[in-house]
Amino acid sequence: MRIFGLRIWVVVGLVVLVAAGIVVLYFLYGRGPQPGDVVFQDDFSAPSSQWPAGASKGGFTLFSGGTYLVGVDPGSSISALTDLPTTQRDVRVEAAVVRMPSAHDVLVGLACRADETDRFYELAISGAGRWVVVRRPDLTVLGKGMFDPSSLGSGAVDLDAECAGGDAEHPLRLALSVNGTVVGVAHERPGEAPLPSGGVGFVVVNGSADPADVHFDDLRVLVA
Repeated sequence: MRIFGLRIWVVVGLVVLVAAGIVVLYFLYGRGPQPGDVVFQDDFSAPSSQWPAGASKGGFTLFSGGTYLVGVDPGSSISALTDLPTTQRDVRVEAAVVRMPSAHDVLVGLACRADETDRFYELAISGAGRWVVVRRPDLTVLGKGMFDPSSLGSGAVDLDAECAGGDAEHPLRLALSVNGTVVGVAHERPGEAPLPSGGVGFVVVNGSADPADVHFDDLRVLVA
């Protein structure tokens, strides 16, 4: 009987150890999205109701040949935004600009933390090598500067917008990269509360005298 009782305690001990191991693994790996996890992506191979499509004030948006086309009238701007499937404050938005506009006064960029009132951060570049980070809709410029326009190359341009932080321990960081190189970093103004989590999208600001058509492709949103 003593041997039988000992075996019972051994089995109970093993069960407890296994249960403890499962709990440890849960806290290590099962606490939700981890940096680098993809939370949303779209290659625009097919039309989707996820994105606005059709005529709008200042131009139009549509699905075209496996890309998402944003067409903007002279002197106008368009922001094409979509919600994320999960609430995620810190994100990195990646997308390809199939070809940068030839006009140097057209800004092409990405949006993050967009809410239902169309407040969001815009991180954009021009073909002349200008970068700017703006809080919309009040058009507050949080950062701007120049980079070497030769880094744009002659083909598709990979844009990367990191929108992370926003509390006392982790201040808001808005970083814009072109073809893998960070070209500009901005922060929220002192005393201003950072925008909370929200949607993402594309932004085109046409400061030229001609219409601007910009094709976006291969959007990915990752945990930052």
